[in-house]
Order: sequence, then C-alpha cells, then structure tokens
Amino acid sequence: MENTVNLIRWTSRIIGFLACGFFSLFLIGEGGLSEFLWDLVPTLIFIGLAVFGYITAWFKERTGGIMMMIGGIGQGIYLLLYGGLGDMDAALLYMLPFLIPGFLFYNNAAKSK
Repeated sequence: MENTVNLIRWTSRIIGFLACGFFSLFLIGEGGLSEFLWDLVPTLIFIGLAVFGYITAWFKERTGGIMMMIGGIGQGIYLLLYGGLGDMDAALLYMLPFLIPGFLFYNNAAKSK
C-alpha cells in the first residue's frame, strides 16, 4: 500500500512539474513579461492558480490538488467560452495537464490517511 501511495505521489509531482514548467514557459514566450496582453489575463489567473496549487500540493496534497483541478477546469471552460466548441481540443490540452495531477494529488491524500 505504501509503495502505491509513493508511486502515485511521485507520478503526480512529475506530471505536475512538466505541466507547470511547459505552460509557464509558454506564457513567457507569448510576451507575458515584456508586454501586457489583456487576452492573457484569464490564462494567467488560471495557470497561476494551478502552479500555486502544485507548489501547495508538495505540502498539503488535498488542498493543492483541488487548486490544480480548479485552475485546469477554469482554463478549459474559459477556452470553450472564448472559442466555442471548435476549441475543444485546445480546452482539453490546457485542462488535462493540470486536472490529471490534481486528481492524483487529491486521491492520494485520501488514500494516505
């Protein structure tokens, strides 16, 4: 049981790190540091929440997992509202990399109690 909990914990940490790193670099590449783009504000908020949730999940898995899931789902909903159903693939690409490790963190916290 303990080996499974550790495997899930480290899997969620690695997936979360890759997602946070990729999307943070993506936002910097979009001009997030050089110029302020109003179109990026919701993305900055949701991805910022997910990254903050990832950092929190290292110490409190349940709270961090919830924050990551909210950030990922919020980003997916925003992309669907902004682009319509034609952007379903983009919504999933932005949502799932945060939703999966967030769920793993949350589920792992429940199993480790």
